[in-house]
Order: sequence, then C-alpha cells, then structure tokens
Amino acid sequence: MGKQWTARLVADYFHHDEIKEAVKIHELLPPQQKIGKWAAALTEKWESLTEDQKATYALLAKEWKEKGPPPEVQRRLVFGAEMPEFILLMSNQ
Repeated sequence: MGKQWTARLVADYFHHDEIKEAVKIHELLPPQQKIGKWAAALTEKWESLTEDQKATYALLAKEWKEKGPPPEVQRRLVFGAEMPEFILLMSNQ
C-alpha cells in the first residue's frame, strides 16, 4: 500500500522547500525534535493557505489516493528533492 495522501501532505509536497528552509536553523537537533519542528512549520504553512488552496490540495489528495501521484512526484519521493541530474535526464526520455 502506498502513501496515504491527505491535503496537508500534498501541501507539504508543494511547499517542501519553504518548510525545509523554516526548519534549517534546527539542523543540529536530534531527529525526533526535528520532526516536531517540521510538523510545526507545516502547520504554520497550512494555516497561512487560503481556503481555495486547501480545497485544491484536498482534491489532489483524493486523486493521488485513488490513482497514485504523478510520475514526477513519485520520482521525488523515491530519490528526494535533490535528485541527480542524470536521473532527471533519463526519466524524461
């Protein structure tokens, strides 16, 4: 079974770099504390979104639950945001 997509997780995907930057100052914390900081940053981001944005992410979450996320999302989940360039080139052929 794949990832259980929610509107918040979709928002996390689309705002990953912003959230990562917000928690960057906590790099030296133990992993459990970093997870807490990430969750807090995600909550802050979620609360700053408009209702239309939240509705869009909810629709995407429903679609991704039913059909799976698009290939580019799947690649990022497997390889991470800093995917090597040659993998990107190969996947586009």
